[in-house]
Amino acid sequence: MPNSRTTNQNARTHGLCSKLPDVLTADLISQEHAKLITEFNPQTGAESILVREMARHSAALVRAEVIEQAVLRRGAAAAHSLDSPAPEGLSVTDVMLACAGTSDSLNHISRYRKSHERAFLRSMTAIRKLRHHRSEAVRSAPPAPTFESESDCDDWLTD
Repeated sequence: MPNSRTTNQNARTHGLCSKLPDVLTADLISQEHAKLITEFNPQTGAESILVREMARHSAALVRAEVIEQAVLRRGAAAAHSLDSPAPEGLSVTDVMLACAGTSDSLNHISRYRKSHERAFLRSMTAIRKLRHHRSEAVRSAPPAPTFESESDCDDWLTD
């Protein structure tokens, strides 16, 4: 059985443990957050939390698009590496595109994207509901009474 130190060194030497790209960086989330702050202009703490949550899901969607393209390229490259010629009636491009579009990875990234789309929309709907309830409360509040004098105010308060 190989020594674990030797195995780790071998993996580093051959690039198997090369630095993985950050999928969701704080910078990307901050960029999306700044855009959404401008668009939604949160007025309460709850709205601020929801906008931050929307930013996280928005950044995930931006990244999902890049991942999806990489998965498609990888699937096409795997098909291209096959030594057999394309079946009769199909071009090599057709074979590559079919392989790229039918991978399990593509299904996974599609589910990843859908979950972030739904979460983004839920947060946006929650902000709209909060704002609607707040505007309803303002509209339904009775107008403040006005008084001619301080004694009129005192009379109103004691009644």
